[in-house]
Amino acid sequence: DASYRIILKKTLAVGSVKNVGIAPDDITRFVDSCKPAALIFAHNHPGGNGELSTQDIEATDKLEVLIKCLGVKLIDHLVVGIDGIGSYRQKGKLRKFY
Repeated sequence: DASYRIILKKTLAVGSVKNVGIAPDDITRFVDSCKPAALIFAHNHPGGNGELSTQDIEATDKLEVLIKCLGVKLIDHLVVGIDGIGSYRQKGKLRKFY
C-alpha cells in the first residue's frame, strides 16, 4: 500500500533447478492489474547460496528500469538460500530513481 506494507504475495514465475525466466509482459500485466506502489522481488537458490548472482543483478537492473517506467518503486530483490538471504538493496545495487 502507500505505506509500503505488503498487501499481496504473488508467484509470477516458476523455474527449474538451474534458472527461472520472467518476461517483461508478466511484470507489466501484474502492475496493470494490481496497481502497486512498490514491489519486492524474491526467489530462492536451490543450491543453498543466498548471494546475488551476476544473473540476478543483471535481471534486477532490467526489472528496476521497467517498473520505474510503469510508475512503481522497487523496494528490494531478495535471494533466499539455506545459508542466508541476499539483498539487492543491502548490496547498494538499487538505482537512485526516487
